[in-house]
Amino acid sequence: MKPDSTHANKCFVTEEYNSVLIVVKDREEQSTLSSIISLGCPMFDLHMAKDGEEGLVLFKQVRPHIIITDLGLPRLDGLSMAEEIRRIEPSVELIILSCSTDLIQINRALSIGIHCYVPKPIKLPQLYEALGASHLKVKDLSAHGIAKGAQQRSEQRQRHDPGPTGLVTGFAECFDSSGVADYAVGTLQDLTETEDMRQALRASEKLLRLACSAANAGAFQWDMHTNRNEWSDELWGLYGLEPNSCEPCYQSWLESVHPEDRATAEQKVHEAVATEGELYAEWRVNGTGERWLLSRARPLRDEHGKVARYIGIVMDITAEKKVQQELLRHRDNLASLVEERTRELQEKNRALATEVRQRRTVERSLSQSQARFRALFEYSLDAIFLAEAHGVVLSANQAACNLFDMTEEELCRAGRTGLIDPSDDRLDAVCRERDLHGSVRNEFRFKRKDGSVFLAEMTSFLVDKKGKYFVIIRDITASKRAEAEILSLNTTLELRVKERTAELEAAIKEIESFSYSVSHDLRAPLRHINNYSAIIAEELGASLTAEAQHYLGRMAEATSRMGTLIDHLLELTRVGRTAMHCARVDLSALAMTITAALQAGDEKRQLEVKIEEGLDVEGDPILLRQLLENLFDNAWKYSAKQPITKLEFGRKLPMEPSEACFCLRDNGIGFDMTYSDKLFRIFERLHGAEYAGTGIGLATVKRIMERHGGRVWAEGSVGRGATFYFALPQNTTVA
Repeated sequence: MKPDSTHANKCFVTEEYNSVLIVVKDREEQSTLSSIISLGCPMFDLHMAKDGEEGLVLFKQVRPHIIITDLGLPRLDGLSMAEEIRRIEPSVELIILSCSTDLIQINRALSIGIHCYVPKPIKLPQLYEALGASHLKVKDLSAHGIAKGAQQRSEQRQRHDPGPTGLVTGFAECFDSSGVADYAVGTLQDLTETEDMRQALRASEKLLRLACSAANAGAFQWDMHTNRNEWSDELWGLYGLEPNSCEPCYQSWLESVHPEDRATAEQKVHEAVATEGELYAEWRVNGTGERWLLSRARPLRDEHGKVARYIGIVMDITAEKKVQQELLRHRDNLASLVEERTRELQEKNRALATEVRQRRTVERSLSQSQARFRALFEYSLDAIFLAEAHGVVLSANQAACNLFDMTEEELCRAGRTGLIDPSDDRLDAVCRERDLHGSVRNEFRFKRKDGSVFLAEMTSFLVDKKGKYFVIIRDITASKRAEAEILSLNTTLELRVKERTAELEAAIKEIESFSYSVSHDLRAPLRHINNYSAIIAEELGASLTAEAQHYLGRMAEATSRMGTLIDHLLELTRVGRTAMHCARVDLSALAMTITAALQAGDEKRQLEVKIEEGLDVEGDPILLRQLLENLFDNAWKYSAKQPITKLEFGRKLPMEPSEACFCLRDNGIGFDMTYSDKLFRIFERLHGAEYAGTGIGLATVKRIMERHGGRVWAEGSVGRGATFYFALPQNTTVA
């Protein structure tokens, strides 16, 4: 068969340089280089050395034309050996093999005068090019009538320790001008590492999916050049989307974020991209209520040092958020009971919130699936075990070692029975429940290496049909201790509140009793003053001067005001002492009766009154009548200077759903809100003597509201009237 000259091939043929010295420390690498160079350049004489000193001795013996050497050699490194050889034979050609990018080493190699620098891992075209550049004469075989023969590719398996090695071989036969095969050029490629990596990748991807499902987490990858996203199956569910229901992109993610959180979440993303740093963001999912997610991602750079993509995980942190909100609610309730305990409770709540934040597991994502799973497993703050159904521990993370104060080997030897407190006899029942439902969560007592027992929450779920399962253990000793402390503080605070309430009630009763006694004791002197001044006016009135008569009039007015004041004090004490009898009271009817009486007392005043109908409430009829009379009298008094007195009484929307709230609005002189806290104090008045009054009426209103368990407040402005509000509890027992 004549060779086909249309498929010319190039092959290395030596004319002058036919001796090569290979100096590498690894025997397998020596064998590989020897095979490659023998196949590509069969005319070379090859010499091998495993270190720099041996290579220097061999060079002096055989005087090779080309030297191929590694940098990292024992006894004498490759560059030092090359310098010594250069001094002996300046014309020798040097080829350096190295994966180092150290500029110092590269500059040193250039100063020595190396011919070629071949990076590791070695690629055949680069090595052959280096050999060709070292004055190997490359001839076009087609010019001499040598054509490329039939090519053959084969694959074979060879047994080596510890397992099989897969080789792919290929060769090309080269013929001379007469058609006779002269030699062959071949290649060898080891596929074992590639196949092992594929199998490891598939296994690690499966484990990663299981780990993400267990931690209620999903993974994503964001390509910065194409703006494309890749989402794991778990991530669709976390975002509240059906798998593949839309294109996984930045806009799809943004639409899944709650509208109130979008600006903050997008700002976090922009900051991470702008600084080329890690991404850390929390947000709520749109359309799913109050579900919170935590995203953590890190950038991966290309060969130019630029950020090519972000890769990360998304975790459901709703439970942690609910715990944090519940703790804050307890803190606020306790703070409202006793002021001096507020600071201590706030400190405890902050400590608990810090503990919750520390319990959040943050996993760093790596480029390969196996590395991602290992990071999730190793860096979890919770103890994680991979175990068999009958309790044999296969592996454990570092958190488990720290929690039990054991090494991973000790945990595997201890097994399930060696870690659970023997006094906890619920294990069999829990295992049956797990086998029945596939997962279980419960609290157990565990024991450490030193025998100490602690309480922890255990979650166990099956991961395959062979009976392997994950066990996640979380130490809840501190949480239980904090819960017990909070309960103890609640009990203590309740006792202190009861004691303080009893003291205040006793003091109020004492004051009321004192006021009642003083009021009665003051009536007798007032009667004497009134009687004597009346006798003087009757018997000596004609002989008194005008000034004396004026003084008698002022005495009468003063005693009258004093009597009114005493009456109001008695009324105030009676409000605090009178037993209450609750019934349904029609406030609308009472308001109409009171305004009619006010109009009858001063028929010349023009009055416009609006009273809403159907204002029913439960309370003491007598006290509620007194409350309305005092409020309407107050509005009537301070509206006297208006051409038309306008009063409006009706219902107000309650601030609390358990309250019935009412308001009385007037167009009087109003008041300055700066002094609103003085309105309901006894004897406190915001206006001068031009308006009659004792400063007790509104204090009585406040006391009536306190007896009913309600509250009263006012709003107003100078010259624009005032509005008084009072709120009564609905369907509650009053005291």
